[in-house]
Amino acid sequence: MGAHVFAWDGHLLAWLSRSEKHLLAFVDPELHPDTGERERLSGLLVEALVELLHQPQARRRALLLEKIDDQFANEHVLAPMFVEAGFLRTADGLLRRRDRTWQREGVAKVRIVGAVSGGESEDEGE
Repeated sequence: MGAHVFAWDGHLLAWLSRSEKHLLAFVDPELHPDTGERERLSGLLVEALVELLHQPQARRRALLLEKIDDQFANEHVLAPMFVEAGFLRTADGLLRRRDRTWQREGVAKVRIVGAVSGGESEDEGE
């Protein structure tokens, strides 16, 4: 599986590395001077990461963000938003485990578009 890019209404929100441990967020004050807009976009980014974790075709059980913008994830300005969304502060970074199916009913607000499963086709193994 490759890296992930998150965008909303023409705004690039973030890039998540292939390892899914490093996040580059594009919601800083220079790009979005309006505090309300910045907070809204940051919230959408956090929601999108939670939805990525819960994609039906995904096999991930948890998401561990070690770094956000080359800063230890626990110390980043977005860390409180992640904690509010169910991420835990750990010694390694921000950890969010996948919810059980019954906990997710009717929760999804953000839809992940263009996601593909990580499986190989029959032709790729040859």
